[in-house]
Amino acid sequence: LAAMRHHIMSEPVQEAGCVTLANICYTHRTLHAPIVMQGGIRHIQLAIRSHVSNDLVQRAACGAIANLSLRYDDIRKQCVNDGVLKNIINAMSAHKEEVEVRE
Repeated sequence: LAAMRHHIMSEPVQEAGCVTLANICYTHRTLHAPIVMQGGIRHIQLAIRSHVSNDLVQRAACGAIANLSLRYDDIRKQCVNDGVLKNIINAMSAHKEEVEVRE
């Protein structure tokens, strides 16, 4: 998260950060809450918003949100309240041809 925070305009850093978060959330259920508490949702949103035209960042960010919120109602609710759904819809609209973004 620190690298994502310090290198917001770097597409490779944002993609790698989102992929890492997606993988961590998929394999380590106990780390979801600490990721959220340290601003994980906000950093993923910034990646989505800052790199709208980059399908790799969008795909990684959508995967991170999916894995982060999949098992936890409270995290899903926070994502909705924080406007993540709008960001994901925008990503899907901007990358209609990219199946991985839409999935």
